[in-house]
Amino acid sequence: AEDLHACDSNGLSDPYVSIRVLEGGKTTKYKTKIIKKSINPVWNKSFEIKVASLKTKIIIKVQDYDMFSSNDLIGQANLDLSALNSSSSSSSSSSPNDDLIKLPLQNAELGDKGYLYLRASLEGLPRSDDGKNNDLSSATTT
Repeated sequence: AEDLHACDSNGLSDPYVSIRVLEGGKTTKYKTKIIKKSINPVWNKSFEIKVASLKTKIIIKVQDYDMFSSNDLIGQANLDLSALNSSSSSSSSSSPNDDLIKLPLQNAELGDKGYLYLRASLEGLPRSDDGKNNDLSSATTT
């Protein structure tokens, strides 16, 4: 991530990423570790997230950890799996940064600021979006 909101009085934040996968009335959550005192954190964390449809909603939040009060929202973004599917199938380049996704972070209260970078790949896609055997794997927040 880069250029995050500074939510603490020291001009920095203690950010972590939480991912919510909403599918079929169920919510699955994933979370990174907290990076202390940073507005440009690097997590290098991987998750394998299995989904049944490209329409599955994935909400990614970057939050500031606070020990003595509720955590602050730094920003959030939605990961559009259908856009990921179309870009991964049309890419023919082999550069290691080609699959890096730059998600702008939105925050209605503090204003939109900062970016979350991640890599994601889709494996086992059906020929159509019929809800069978879709896997989003190796979603890495950086």
